Amino acid sequence: MLEGIALTIIKTMVSFMFEQYLYTVKDVNIENAPNWYYQQESEKICSFSVIDGDYKNIDILKLELLGKLQKEIQDINDRVIYENFDKISSVKEKNIIIKFKNSKNLKNFVRFNIEYNKIEYKLDVNRVFGKSCIDKNLILSFNKKRLQQIVKEVSLYKSSIEFNELDSGHSENRYFQELESEF
Repeated sequence: MLEGIALTIIKTMVSFMFEQYLYTVKDVNIENAPNWYYQQESEKICSFSVIDGDYKNIDILKLELLGKLQKEIQDINDRVIYENFDKISSVKEKNIIIKFKNSKNLKNFVRFNIEYNKIEYKLDVNRVFGKSCIDKNLILSFNKKRLQQIVKEVSLYKSSIEFNELDSGHSENRYFQELESEF
């Protein structure tokens, strides 16, 4: 059952990430911006940003691109959960959903896998434009591994609790004590 939830999350994420691309605007033309600005790539999730000022702002732009990409991927995760699992009542299932939504590793994953595809300073408008991306398959792989670990942790935790309850029930129940003493 828990593996089914993980599989549903991944399937929904795959369909959403690739379906979402169909709805993105393909042709954006911003005056004085590079021709690649706001041009998506079919196999990647990308973020775009612009900062007024000279080329010294490139590091600030990179931080902004990183934050936007982290937020975009978190929004995708949140949307998948919201659209599919908003009425879950099982405690085990809720634990998986909560752990999936509150990823501690997502920011590091994005930070270590981000590609700053394009950064360009336009002297005539005194602006720095940037584009950063992460491959969709890399995101899916990361989430699959993360979900497998979450399912494993939740299963082990719940089975540990159930075994403890079973053990405590045996010791308190006189009939089980009698049976145990015979063996």
